[in-house]
Amino acid sequence: MPRELVATGPRTPVIREYEEPPLGPDQIRIKTEFASPKHGTELVGYRNDPVASKPYDSAWGATMAQPPEVALQGFPGGSATWQSAR
Repeated sequence: MPRELVATGPRTPVIREYEEPPLGPDQIRIKTEFASPKHGTELVGYRNDPVASKPYDSAWGATMAQPPEVALQGFPGGSATWQSAR
């Protein structure tokens, strides 16, 4: 069974098994032996960096702040209590 590394909250990694869905008639499956996350992209969200909590506003050309209860909705549970665990 394949495994995946996921963040269930800021700075909370978990390796878990998952089921592969059946392939469709026009699909292939590629086995990856080694992979490396992009540290500048994925670690920002993993660490709950303030930049990750701010959506980019193209009209202003800048990121805009959000309250923790909105910014943490992407994590399972979506609770602001995870921010204090940092």
